[in-house]
Amino acid sequence: MIRNRKVNPINFRKLLLLSIKKRVIKRIVKVDICGNLASTLKIKIFNKSENINNNNKII
Repeated sequence: MIRNRKVNPINFRKLLLLSIKKRVIKRIVKVDICGNLASTLKIKIFNKSENINNNNKII
């Protein structure tokens, strides 16, 4: 149904930009809040993934 409507390209671009900005802002906020946690967690996750890979190789 939406295809049949004529969409003003300028408005469409504005909507796209707004949606993208919202997503980016959300990501940035998440990084700001969880920055320290993420940095510590990443190290733990990387170590775990390495261990899993080693276990798979042995098998």
